[in-house]
Order: sequence, then structure tokens, then C-alpha cells
Amino acid sequence: MRKNRFYGRKKQDFLYRIITVLFIVLMFAVSIQVGTVGGDFIFSMQNGLIQDIDTEYFKNIINDEIPLINIVYDSGKIHSLSIELGNITRSLFGFDFSSPVSILNSQSSIFSHYYGNHYIKQMAEKDMRIDEKVIPKNQNKNGKENSPIGEGQYKKGESSIFYEGESEEKEYDKSDIISTDGIKIHNETNKKIDVEKLLAKPMDLEFDRMGPGILIYHTHTTESYIKSLNDLEKNVPSRSKDERHNVVRVGNELARLLEKEYGIEVLHSGHVNDYPNYNKSYPNAKNMLDKYLKSYHSIKLAIDIHRDAVSGSQKLRVVKEVGGKTLARVMFVVATGAPQWEDNLKLAIKLQQDLNKQCPGLAKHIYISKNRYNQHMAKASLLIEVGGDGNMVEECLESVKYVAKAINNVIKK
Repeated sequence: MRKNRFYGRKKQDFLYRIITVLFIVLMFAVSIQVGTVGGDFIFSMQNGLIQDIDTEYFKNIINDEIPLINIVYDSGKIHSLSIELGNITRSLFGFDFSSPVSILNSQSSIFSHYYGNHYIKQMAEKDMRIDEKVIPKNQNKNGKENSPIGEGQYKKGESSIFYEGESEEKEYDKSDIISTDGIKIHNETNKKIDVEKLLAKPMDLEFDRMGPGILIYHTHTTESYIKSLNDLEKNVPSRSKDERHNVVRVGNELARLLEKEYGIEVLHSGHVNDYPNYNKSYPNAKNMLDKYLKSYHSIKLAIDIHRDAVSGSQKLRVVKEVGGKTLARVMFVVATGAPQWEDNLKLAIKLQQDLNKQCPGLAKHIYISKNRYNQHMAKASLLIEVGGDGNMVEECLESVKYVAKAINNVIKK
């Protein structure tokens, strides 16, 4: 009798447990369903409110509070999936979903003809106007007529290409040119320069054991290069947001070489500072620099990579033949508006000296400007012009190999 009661009670407990488990599962299912329905209902009711939220405002707040987020987001080494898919579409079908005009060009020969023969020319002229280089084609900066195109220059159709050679310094007043021990400087200021004294001084630029020591960035981020020599005969725009063909590609290669070949930790920013408002390039770059320097106190050297250009419809092509390869020439720019300009000039002089030992003629003269160019921000700063808008990216990447070696040689002495 007792045995039957025991088994009966055990059977009831077992059924109770099963019912409990089933009830819990049912409640979970009901909760999920209610949550889904409720979420859909709230979303449909608040959809207008969600669309009106200024996400950029909240992003800026977070970036201001945690600069590292913006730094990682804007890194020149990061390419989103959408960008890569866009590149594939462009290669396969000849158009870009983000550019309606490219779709029209691929579908209509009339649109394509207008774009190639008229629209690009108008955009190139607009680029020149916003580049703060509005000089009549037949006049120079002093308002005098330019001399006719001479040796090393030619004109074809609407475009012209200017090859800048060793005779370039004839354009400047000889009193502005300093040449000592192979160092050439164009000085637009009234500052007195003692090249021998600066060469004799050691570099005071020791990097921390931990953290990046160099920051590479681009004030004029969309400054671009030609894709092939055929573009020299066309009025192609001198700026592009495509990182494969603008200065960001050159900066990325310099950062890679410094890290891989010479063991120097580098940060590279691909943050776009000159678009959509070109006139705010330097203020935008200043804000970006401030965030980097606050986040990484180890940064001692800030390098601003640009490419050169000339006024009017000409494209500037600065080249040096080395071992059967064509290299883009390099120019260092030092701004005397920065309080530590002499230290920056000392760095530029030592870099020019090292470059010309490696490859005579690769480095152009150092340009000393009366402006500031944000070179007051870091302990050491330098603006480097790698090639011109008539150079190809490949030529600039070859030059960067020598620049990276020069930087390593100078800062590790």
C-alpha cells in the first residue's frame, strides 16, 4: 500500500515538473512574440522621430569626449566593405552607384561625350579657382606676362604640362636662394638662415619606448595624381576622394615603410580636411591634430603630405630618373609662423642632405614660408610635397622609399 502511494506521488511530481517546464517555454515564446509586435508597433509610430535624429551631432559629442574613436574611424588604413564593393562595380561595369553621372555615361554616348569634352574641363577650372591660385594664364604672381612655353614644356589642345627642372630656381630672386654644402633653400621671409650651424646641431627628437612617435596626415586630403601619362593631355580634375589615387595612398605607403622596414611606430590619418569646404582645410586639420595629440602624447613628429601644382590649366610633373625608374621629386616646406620653426628647418635640411646623398636631385629646394601651416602643434612638424598633379602615384611611391630611409637615418642619429 505504502509502495503504491510512493509511486503515485513520484508520478505526480514528474508531471508537475513537465508542466512547469512547458509553462516556462510557453511564457518565453509569448514574451518574444509580444516584444516583437510591440517593437514593430513602436518603430512604426516613432519612425519619423528616429529619422529626424541628428546622428552626426551625437557622433561629434562622442568624438570630442573620446578622440580615439574618431582617430580609428578616420584611419587611412581602413576601407569599408561599401568602398570595396564600389571599386569592384566600377571595374566591372564602368560606373559608380554613388555617382549618377557615371551611370549616365555608361548608358548614353551623348552624356559620355559631354562629360569627357566639357564637364571635366569645367570641374578642372573650378578646382583651380578654389585652390586659391587664381592667376591669369598669361600673367605671373607679380602681374607681369609669363614668357612663352620653353624647353621641357608643351601644349596640346586645351591642356599643357609643365616639367620643372633644375632651371626652376631662375624664377626666384637670387637673394632669396641659399645654397650651402649642397643644401638649397628658397626663403620668402626675412629670417636669417645659417645652414652650417643647423647642420652641426644634433637632432633632439627622441621617441618614447611605447606608443607611436610619428603622425602622418593630409591637410589637402583630396589632392590627387594622374592615373596614366595619357591624362596629361586631358583636363582631368586635380582632386579626388579616391584614396587609391590621392595623397592618402602616398601617406599610407610612407607609414607602412617606416613601420615594416625601420620599426618606427606610426599613425596615419586619412581624415578628409579639404572637402566640402576647401577654405577650412587648415582649421579642420588643426582640430584633427589636436585630437591625435591629446590621445597620443608619444607623438613627436607630425608630417603633412601634399602634392604640388602650378597655376592655370597646366599640370606640374616633377620627375627624376633613377636606375631605369621614374621618381617624383620631393620638396620640404617649413613655416616660420611656428615658434619652433628653426628646429623644423634643421630637420628639413638634414632630410634634404640625406635624400640627395641617396639620390642626387631627388629633393628640390626647401621652401621657407611666412605662414604657419599648423606646424606649431607638435614638437616637430614638416610639410612634404611629393610630386605634382602631373605625376602618377607609382612615381610617388618609389620616391617615398627614399623619404622613409632618410627619416630613419636622421631621427636615429
